[in-house]
Amino acid sequence: MRVLLPPNVRVVERWPHVAIMDAGIRCLFGVAPSVWHEPCPTVVLEATGQSKPMIVTDMGGMPELVSDGETGLVVKPETSSLSAASARLRANLELRQRMAAAAENRMAEFKAGAVVNRIGKIYHNLVAPRAHCPTPSHRRNGRTRLS
Repeated sequence: MRVLLPPNVRVVERWPHVAIMDAGIRCLFGVAPSVWHEPCPTVVLEATGQSKPMIVTDMGGMPELVSDGETGLVVKPETSSLSAASARLRANLELRQRMAAAAENRMAEFKAGAVVNRIGKIYHNLVAPRAHCPTPSHRRNGRTRLS
C-alpha cells in the first residue's frame, strides 16, 4: 500500500546516523509511526534531545516517552491520525514551541544519571531486607560488609 505524503515530506531509510541527527536539527517536528511494539525507540529520545515535538503511535514504549499534548502527540497507527497530527503541528507555531520546550525539559528524565539512579533505587528496593526477614549479619546498621 502506497501512502500519499504532503509536499516536502520525505520518508528516509538507511541513512547514516549523523545525517539523521542533522536532519532533525532542521525539522519542525519528528514523526515515528511504528506499527510494532518497539520497547524503546531511540529516534524518539534523539528528537526529544534536540527539543523537537514528536508525533508517535500509541504502541510499545513510545507513549511512555512522549506525553500526549505536552511533548508531542500520541495517535493511533493510522494514516488519517498521523496526517491530522502533522497538520495540527504544521499549522500551530505556538503549540510546536511549547511542546519543544517541554520536550527539552523532559529529556532530563532520560539522561544517564537519572536513569542509573532510578535503576539503582529499583535494585535497592528489590534486595533491601524486608521487615519480616532477619537482617543478614553482613548488612547490619545499613552497611554492607565486604569479605
